[in-house]
Amino acid sequence: MRRERKLVPPKRRMRLFVVASGLAALLCLSAAITGQQNWTPAQKGNYGKVTRDALDRLLAAADKLQAGDRQGAKSLLQGMQSEVSLLTQVTDYFREQANREYGRCVTHIADLNTRVADLSNQEDALNVKIQDIEAQLVNIETRKQLTEEEIKKLRTSLSATEQLLAERRRKLHELEKWWWVPFYGAYLAIRTTVDNDIGNYNSLRNTLIDSSRRLSVNMQELQTITSMKATLDREKAVVSKTHSDLRLMRIGAEADLGNLNDDAVFLTEADAFWDRVGLLLRLDVGQALTAATDISNLQSQLTRENSPPLFNNPKQRPVVELYESLVAFADTIDQGNNFLTAQGSDFCGGPPRQKTGPDISSACKIDQFSSSYEIIDPKTCTFRYVNPPGCPPRPKTVAVTEQALAAARGRGVWARASDQNWIGRARCSSPLVKYYGKLNGPEDCEKACMSDATCAVWTYNVRNGYMPGSFQECWGGTAAFSPNKVDWGGFESGGLSVK
Repeated sequence: MRRERKLVPPKRRMRLFVVASGLAALLCLSAAITGQQNWTPAQKGNYGKVTRDALDRLLAAADKLQAGDRQGAKSLLQGMQSEVSLLTQVTDYFREQANREYGRCVTHIADLNTRVADLSNQEDALNVKIQDIEAQLVNIETRKQLTEEEIKKLRTSLSATEQLLAERRRKLHELEKWWWVPFYGAYLAIRTTVDNDIGNYNSLRNTLIDSSRRLSVNMQELQTITSMKATLDREKAVVSKTHSDLRLMRIGAEADLGNLNDDAVFLTEADAFWDRVGLLLRLDVGQALTAATDISNLQSQLTRENSPPLFNNPKQRPVVELYESLVAFADTIDQGNNFLTAQGSDFCGGPPRQKTGPDISSACKIDQFSSSYEIIDPKTCTFRYVNPPGCPPRPKTVAVTEQALAAARGRGVWARASDQNWIGRARCSSPLVKYYGKLNGPEDCEKACMSDATCAVWTYNVRNGYMPGSFQECWGGTAAFSPNKVDWGGFESGGLSVK
């Protein structure tokens, strides 16, 4: 889903040039950095204006070249070397800071992971203790319940025995004054029963006393274990809350880490962009045909959309063009709200980052085989080329027949060159180039070109992995296309030599 643009409209479309003021600002910035061993941003710089001026002049030069005005393009680009050199230093510095911050963030996340693991172990140990105490509570509750039931039964038996004793004592009392009558035997029997009931009553009473003591002990144990469980529950709640908070911190830090990586990637791409501009400025734009292709690629890059985190708010990621991203980045330096220059340590947590010391980033030099590439590691500027959007296009279908091949041979001699890529970087950019799809080998690629009456040269990727996914691709070029006949391993090329 396309995200809404949030930055200012691209000023590159306005084509407003204030070259004199831009150069004046440049001279002030250059003076500010003279004599410094380690370059740092000027406190009162005007990097946003310098960036706009450089980009607008570059785009205007591209328009001049497209209109055939090479001299006009050359005039616009003259005097830009100092600007581009300064902007390259800017991106190098901030790229170094982003990679340094990334390393600190990785270390902080590792510390968080260790702490989270420790708390997880503590939580597990507390759970084991609480489970053991809960088992003890169940046992005590069971014994307490049994004792209470036993006491209840004893009290019932004592009550029944007391009633029997009362009844028998009443009868015994009545018979005492009639001991001399024949009922005396009944008197003796009742007396014996009463004596036995008294013994049974005393036994029940003693058992009740013992059960009551056990119940008291159970109640004390229950109170002690319940108190211990309450303490462990409170401790577990604290550990669980801390564990949960640290996990949320880790999630936030990992999100910050991803934003940092995207910032470092953006700065790496910006570094490569300004390096390419510097290479362009060293060419004779008024004479070199290569410059037209290079400046066209740079123009295409500036209009390509990207979504790096904003440097004044890394949690926002609007979709904007590279032009806008470069300008917005430079503006944060002027406004003093670029988070990479902040003194605080809230970003990604942990102690403040180290801003000085030996560089941890390598120089980023990406040649112009393709205007599209993907940064793999911004610290080392490891990258891989990728196809620009729409490349390769839908393959052109040609009918390979003996008649078509014979007609092609009649046009001239078809020669081959191993380990050469005649189509080269024009594969995705030149209107004189066509794509025949992925074929089984150089022979099939040659036959496809020969069967196309508009094709005069061809290139087949045998084993070169420079461009991912390009194995077995077959490309052709018209007679107006100028083949790039230089060594380039892994390809095979060929073409028509007119008799």
